[in-house]
Amino acid sequence: MKHGNGAVMAYIRDFDYVGTLMATLGLLLFLMGLSWGGGMYPWRSAHVIATVVVGFLLLNRDWLVCILMWSIGASVYYAFAVIWPDMVSALYADQHDVMWGGWAAGVVGGGITLGEILAGFAKRRLHWVIRVVFFAGAALLACMATCTPDTPTRAIVLLLLGTTFIGANECLTSTCTSICITDQREIGTALGIGGSSLSFVSTLCGTVYTVVLANRLATTIPTQVPAALVAAGLPASQTEAFITAYGAGGAVAASAAGVVPGLNATILAVGVHAYKVASADAYHTVFYSTIAFSGIGILLSIFVPDVDKMLTGEVAITLRPTENADDVVARDKLEEEDVRA
Repeated sequence: MKHGNGAVMAYIRDFDYVGTLMATLGLLLFLMGLSWGGGMYPWRSAHVIATVVVGFLLLNRDWLVCILMWSIGASVYYAFAVIWPDMVSALYADQHDVMWGGWAAGVVGGGITLGEILAGFAKRRLHWVIRVVFFAGAALLACMATCTPDTPTRAIVLLLLGTTFIGANECLTSTCTSICITDQREIGTALGIGGSSLSFVSTLCGTVYTVVLANRLATTIPTQVPAALVAAGLPASQTEAFITAYGAGGAVAASAAGVVPGLNATILAVGVHAYKVASADAYHTVFYSTIAFSGIGILLSIFVPDVDKMLTGEVAITLRPTENADDVVARDKLEEEDVRA
């Protein structure tokens, strides 16, 4: 529809293969460098510096900044949509009924959606709005590291506010991604590549968060829980049985007859609290790890382009033939054509 009848061969002939290759390689190299830094290689290593610099030079800077800001913001939803429900189940669910746990688990999706709705009211100075909402969201999510098994309300409020700001960032940066490209007629391609970047970065962040959580749980629980159980009076030989039973089915499974010999109500309460504290410490590390990605986003936000001058109210491309497909068609002209039709 966009290119008209009989334009297939012309489109294949005129397609910018070199530009597409540069954009693909640039994005791949840039993201590889960011993912390698501080992990596989030191940030100042030649591997990281070379991939980041070369990737950056191969891409349009304004467009690159927008899609990376969009991707980092979206990764919060995809990652925390997995992490947060587990945290609710591990730390807070047994203190409330089943419905409370369900509503609490929906905070991430609710916050992102609310932020996207509110972002629709932003009309001008979008680059400044993006900087403010991303910084606020990053700070609030980092503050989640202060939450404990006894602070469910604080956790919900911080996460709801944080994801609301990040949702606003996602909406605004995705919009800017479609505006800041040089040729507005390629809006679909720009958003398509941006969506691919979003999926890649979200998968990367989600993997990092889940791996960090698993590694920390494997350290904090064996270190903290047995000591608390032994101090409460449980034989040291039964601590592993308690950890296994509680990890599989919570307090009900751990307190089942014969599962953990020597366990009583007092020891059970101590063990449950110790397990939750150890789990909370692991989740704290996950929230601290968000600072690495947020730091990149805050740095990139400095370079978010000012698109106000591009908000002209014109339609750059339509899905129906016009008198001259190469011309930018004003919105009022399209409306006049509709009236005549």
